[in-house]
Amino acid sequence: MRLIAVLVSVGFAAPVAAQSYSVVDLPQEYYWEDMNDRGDVTGPTTNGFETWSARMVDGVVERLDLPGRTNQAKAINNLGFVVGTHSSNSFGGAFLYDTEPVIFDLQHASDINEHGAVSGVSYRNGIVSGGIWKDGVMTTVDPQTLDQLFFRAINNHGAVVGVEITFEFGRRDGVYWTEATGLVNLGANTSVRDINDLGYACGDGMIWLNGVLHSTFVGAAGWINNSNHMLGYTGAGATVWRGNGAELIQPLIQDSRYVVDELLDFNERGQILAGVYFNGSTDAQTVILTPVPEPGTWLAMGIGTTWLVRSRRRQR
Repeated sequence: MRLIAVLVSVGFAAPVAAQSYSVVDLPQEYYWEDMNDRGDVTGPTTNGFETWSARMVDGVVERLDLPGRTNQAKAINNLGFVVGTHSSNSFGGAFLYDTEPVIFDLQHASDINEHGAVSGVSYRNGIVSGGIWKDGVMTTVDPQTLDQLFFRAINNHGAVVGVEITFEFGRRDGVYWTEATGLVNLGANTSVRDINDLGYACGDGMIWLNGVLHSTFVGAAGWINNSNHMLGYTGAGATVWRGNGAELIQPLIQDSRYVVDELLDFNERGQILAGVYFNGSTDAQTVILTPVPEPGTWLAMGIGTTWLVRSRRRQR
């Protein structure tokens, strides 16, 4: 199928020039893993004996006061709530942290939305299942076709994507879940990693809308925001898909001394959380790449967004 660019926003023309990225260095003693739309981040660090977590809000780093010797922050929402996994000699599981920890029954927390709903993994009676926790209530979804179910991302409407796997044959199927649809298998050996609030989900070469295949593309996307811009990789390297189609990130970084090693997150402002090497160093560090100008500036100029999709669509 021939690939063409089509408008996914209404009433705007496509950007005609590639933007660049400025670089903001982050404190390097932490392994920052997730970023919210404000540019706040969270992640763990270790001294070799203990692992603990922190969040950085408005440039201020706060160590999270969590039980046990090991905890790992995984995600942060726009309210600054952090979720992750902790363990100790006596108990373990998932945590949510605002001003103090709330410990709950998910074995592993993967994501949190703006309503405080947390997606992750539940383990009970020997079954590894998808789990959603919100306000003290746990919803558990058992595997449907394969042996184990892992929930990854959750959007603000409570739609979840994840993966169902079997170790015996190495099969991994992408899945989509809502309370209304139940568990929807997205196809054998598919991969889906993120879902936005419009219902678009992205993964390896495929885009789904509300659990139905929408389009295909060349590459693998791990993140999709509500502008339907995606972040991931092609064979040429770290890539962003937005108004100009697929663009390599490295040539757009204003300071060429920073070389992208790993993509970590992507927010509604188009900021990228990334691991980089600086000035030939072999020690990776974490930075925020901020688009110049930011997407809000495009809107002020009357400029909208397009993205690359297949010309024939069946239908995140």
